[in-house]
Amino acid sequence: MYCPSCGAESIQGLRYCKQCGANLNFTGEMPPGKFPMALTVIFLVIISIISITGIIGPFAMASDMSIRGIAPNHFLPVMLLGPLVALGMDGLLIWLLLRLVKIYHQPGAISQPQSSRHLRPGDFAPPQLNAPPAAIGSVTEHTTRNFDEYEKTMRARQASRDTKEV
Repeated sequence: MYCPSCGAESIQGLRYCKQCGANLNFTGEMPPGKFPMALTVIFLVIISIISITGIIGPFAMASDMSIRGIAPNHFLPVMLLGPLVALGMDGLLIWLLLRLVKIYHQPGAISQPQSSRHLRPGDFAPPQLNAPPAAIGSVTEHTTRNFDEYEKTMRARQASRDTKEV
């Protein structure tokens, strides 16, 4: 059995891939037909709170600063920057909401992993990753092997010296 995410070979009966941690026991539940209305409402509430805070907040701060006697040129940048930041945050949240809706409505995007989809002849099959190579020995084993070769070489040199001395 191979992991549908990374292609690593795994033992039958495991719940998660040892290589990448992907779920190997996918239930195959289909999402509901519509994007959840509660999620849309939550996004809209957050966007409205950011908009109200970004517009009212700088004006409230400006009125408070003017009462304290601070010159308008000191708080004017904040009055201009506050609504721009709020508008930018609103734009990002709307972009995220639209992207979630788009992903949710793509056929088969959330329903099942890539490898378990049934492809018709002529459909593009996503490339599968090969199984990982055989395990590489540990650093200690590699070092020991290198020393073994070195030791054999040194013994051969020592033996040749011993024969020359005699």
